[in-house]
Amino acid sequence: MKTVWVVDDDPVYKFLIARILKSAQGIESHLEFENGKHAYDHLLELIERKANLPEMILLDLNMPIWDGWTFLTKYNELTLDAKPDVFICSSSIDSADFAKAKHHKCVKKFYTKPLALHDISEMLHLIQSS
Repeated sequence: MKTVWVVDDDPVYKFLIARILKSAQGIESHLEFENGKHAYDHLLELIERKANLPEMILLDLNMPIWDGWTFLTKYNELTLDAKPDVFICSSSIDSADFAKAKHHKCVKKFYTKPLALHDISEMLHLIQSS
């Protein structure tokens, strides 16, 4: 039922999260991007084609080209009727990152890696209850 985008440059994490997403009920498919710029460009392409957008974006913060913060800044500038929900998934435990994430309305919640199946289930619940 849900399409998830994983925006992260770590191949080991992407392998693990792909396995978790495949076993999560309610996840139909997922797409991976190496950095925020690639994800944003693909999002613009889908908007232009009036194609379906993902329901969830799992966003890392530290990536090359565009990090998660740059993606969020550009993403917040988009005017869409319904934006995909963003969940930050980072190895950062810096309280400044947690505080900064709260300033982005599109961020549903901040998760510290590694994620587990129960985290994905919680995300799906958060989306359904909003």
